[in-house]
Amino acid sequence: MTIGAEDEELDLDETEIDDVPVEENRPSFPVVGVLLTDRKIKFPIFKELKASMWRLGNGVSIMEIGDKRCVFTFCHSVDMKRVLYGGPWQFGRNFLIRKEVKPDDFSHKICLNEAEFWVQGP
Repeated sequence: MTIGAEDEELDLDETEIDDVPVEENRPSFPVVGVLLTDRKIKFPIFKELKASMWRLGNGVSIMEIGDKRCVFTFCHSVDMKRVLYGGPWQFGRNFLIRKEVKPDDFSHKICLNEAEFWVQGP
């Protein structure tokens, strides 16, 4: 198929329509996290280790947003809940505080100074 300046409209047949990439509106399930540490974080290592430790079925995107904070965007709510409630929640010996947020609400104003723990006694 060739499109020139003289072509007024684009006409695709059925086989060509199937080949056109379409960006789907995929749901996203974001979680903001902060590492409690005074040390510098090697973010590429952190990102790789977290993704491999969690072994998620649908994947996760991890984006650094500064000040030892990052956004984990899960493709499925099951994966998000598994990480939020199942862990692991540390990187090295540093605790990762995490909080579910609304999509596109990754501001530094999100309060990340508390975490829930479940402790089983004897």
